[in-house]
Amino acid sequence: MHMGTRNEIHALRAKGLEHMRRGDFEEAQKVFERLAKSDPDPSSRNNLAACRFKQGDLKGALGALEPNLEAELLNPFAHALAAQVFAALGRRGEAERHLARAISDFETGMKTVVPAGLAAEEPWREYTVIIKRAAGDLGHHRQVLDLYRKWERYHVNPEDRFLAGVAAFNLGRFSQAVSFWRAVAPRGWGFADVYVTVASAVDAGTVPPFPLEYHVPEPHEIKGHKTADDLRSLAQQGWFRMLALGSILGASRDYEGKRLAAAQLGTIIRYGGDWGLDLAKRILSAPADIGQEMKVAAADALVELGIYKEGESIEAVVDGKPRYLVIRTSKIAEEPDETVEVLLEEASLLRSVGKIDEAIEKLRPLLERGSFYPPAILMLANLLRRKDQLDEAEGLLLTLKDVAPSDPAVLFNLAGLYIQRGDPMRARKYADQIDRRRATDEIREKLPLLEDEIDRLELLTVRPSEVAAVVAESWREDQEDKPISLNTKLSQAVRTVPAGWVNAACEAHGIDPASTRHRKERAEALTRRLVDLRHMEEIVSNLEEDERAALRFVLNEGGWAKISALTRRFGSMEGDGFWWEETPPRSTLGRLRLKALLFVGRAVIDGRRCKVAVIPLELREGLAKLLGSRPPAAGAPERACRKAPSEAPDESGQGGARQEAAKSAGFKRGRRAPRGGR
Repeated sequence: MHMGTRNEIHALRAKGLEHMRRGDFEEAQKVFERLAKSDPDPSSRNNLAACRFKQGDLKGALGALEPNLEAELLNPFAHALAAQVFAALGRRGEAERHLARAISDFETGMKTVVPAGLAAEEPWREYTVIIKRAAGDLGHHRQVLDLYRKWERYHVNPEDRFLAGVAAFNLGRFSQAVSFWRAVAPRGWGFADVYVTVASAVDAGTVPPFPLEYHVPEPHEIKGHKTADDLRSLAQQGWFRMLALGSILGASRDYEGKRLAAAQLGTIIRYGGDWGLDLAKRILSAPADIGQEMKVAAADALVELGIYKEGESIEAVVDGKPRYLVIRTSKIAEEPDETVEVLLEEASLLRSVGKIDEAIEKLRPLLERGSFYPPAILMLANLLRRKDQLDEAEGLLLTLKDVAPSDPAVLFNLAGLYIQRGDPMRARKYADQIDRRRATDEIREKLPLLEDEIDRLELLTVRPSEVAAVVAESWREDQEDKPISLNTKLSQAVRTVPAGWVNAACEAHGIDPASTRHRKERAEALTRRLVDLRHMEEIVSNLEEDERAALRFVLNEGGWAKISALTRRFGSMEGDGFWWEETPPRSTLGRLRLKALLFVGRAVIDGRRCKVAVIPLELREGLAKLLGSRPPAAGAPERACRKAPSEAPDESGQGGARQEAAKSAGFKRGRRAPRGGR
């Protein structure tokens, strides 16, 4: 194969993997269809099959996999994906056979191929994920947990732990699922917090249990679902129930947040079938931690579904006490009847002489009527604002916005209400929606005053702690923009970081920063401690598994790696700040930087300044031995070309490398591996 052809294949593969990472499987499929014709590497067919599988083309996926399945190669990815496809086709026997083969191939590879240096260890370890997915798709929840425990030392991807949580949830071990998901949330998988919230609610009996797929939810799967059939289909999916319920149960406590959550609850009940009915009944009988808005939404959904009639009493627990809810529908009146006109006139007169309470009492009966006249409700909302009864006023104004979403008077009053609440962000949101061309002269005249008040409130509500956090992030990022050598020495790296980071690293390694007067002396003491082999053994033994995995990854890359590749696998450093002596970083990479095992800066690679993470030269061999990785070649130069696995994007978009977005291997059983693939 000519160099030009090889370069073209590498470029095409990178393009296809990027499409997969974005969830654009149709475009990725086109790329891998081209590659499958010219690239002998089994990964091209594996990725083509993965694209087809993601789009529901099960027969096409099998067609792409067939040559890889027939070859006498170690190919755990291909067999695990085949197991998923056969499971989806209902051909359980064949699915079980391929799952067993995937497990066997993986374990054989870890014992023979990886130690012999014939495969990239880090990508091979990632196959634990797709194998667990395949076992999960077959309903082998206990097997998923067994494999998790058996292979825990191999794990490099947060999804392994996420899938163990799914298995625990499906087995009814909700507290165990919570512990698994809590562990992955800080590693770039923030959505797992939603799963924690819902699993806790299921454990408490507030939410009925439901089967959960071995699947990381992705935004593109929700977009475009608008029809009733779409919603009904989505509401049967466990991952969608997780996201919807997480949004509902974790909604903000302000009126607008509660209102939105109540609307979402009503939707999931209406389209959730028997499970939705069970959810509604549990919400109605739940104790005080479920607010009245949620209970009304549940009751309203049951009336709409015909379980209760309009006006019928529905038993519920409200504020911890047994109550009855009654659902009635109001009609919007375009013109006031004679009674409403009289009430409006009387309320206006009372307001003009300062009798606000009396004016409110005149208009309140309108809320009990079967009709809804917007101008009267707007006046009532404004009267309530003048008495600082903001919750009720907010509810009325938001209801009016549903009726007339672009009415300048409604938007103006909502902005004013949020100024009263001290919430400039929401005030600005509604003020910006006002169309001046449609506004009355009075509103146009008052708009500059409203905007000035929002500006003033924004200045008053900026918290010093928020400013400090922004400054800290900025300073850390400035530090990361400084030049770094890809083969930096430890002493050189320590000299370039802020003094506070040196002090924090000293404390992390048992050195009292106050024991020496000068930064140079502290840096030298830290360097001596880090290169001490016995101390290094202690360091490695105390590392978290995600920290070990990150170090292995960098070592396998030659002692340095691009930050983009690392953050996709191990999570962002966002929020790590700058003052590490006072507030140590929490991210995986940040914790390694705190220990002075990893340094970040910019280096020129292929003519571009790239942000990279580097393990100092003196630490690489010792860490490699202790972590079971191959030590990088001494003084390894800047690599002109990098293996695809190291740059494989995270298909899930959640911070861990997914198997479809990595090159998958093919090795002959008991024979040497071909050099062209993993």
